[in-house]
Amino acid sequence: MAETSESRQLLEALARWVGASCPDCLEPLCDHGVLCAVALGLKDLPRCLNCATKGLGRDLVATKNHLARWLAGKDCYLRAWAKADSARCKTPCPLSGLLQEAEIPDEAELAFERTDEKKNDAPMLVHDFGDMGCGDLVLELRQKLRGVAPGAVVRVIATDPGAPEDIPAWLRMVGHILLKAAPPIYDLRKRLDP
Repeated sequence: MAETSESRQLLEALARWVGASCPDCLEPLCDHGVLCAVALGLKDLPRCLNCATKGLGRDLVATKNHLARWLAGKDCYLRAWAKADSARCKTPCPLSGLLQEAEIPDEAELAFERTDEKKNDAPMLVHDFGDMGCGDLVLELRQKLRGVAPGAVVRVIATDPGAPEDIPAWLRMVGHILLKAAPPIYDLRKRLDP
């Protein structure tokens, strides 16, 4: 298999986070855990899978099943996973066999997805950020979200060229749910926990 630029970027992420610990629980991060965190959108500050799923308000088993299927379908992740240095993992690494665990969605994952679909998706707040860049947009969006109730739907309008990647990544990182992305319009649900 030829190495792609995407798999090189993943290997660079592994090298960058070697010896790092989860900022929440302080457990050492193994290479498999870093790859899972990157897949969840936490490439700038990876967390262990337990803390990442807790922060995202998701079920650990459902997230593992989702990750297993998603990662198994991405050649770049498969290459990086194969090269992951499992010597830095706990013995045995609880994530090393994750890709072999890809299976049909379990009931917990289906219930999680159904719960999100049942909620009212009418925006409580609409804000046009124009062509504001990611850093400024995120700071202002965070301020706007302080003024709405947990679970509320917010519509963001952003025309910055980086918004299609930046907004979903930031939402995943902080635990809000992206309901719909049709650039320049993004609907999100504010996370339930404060």
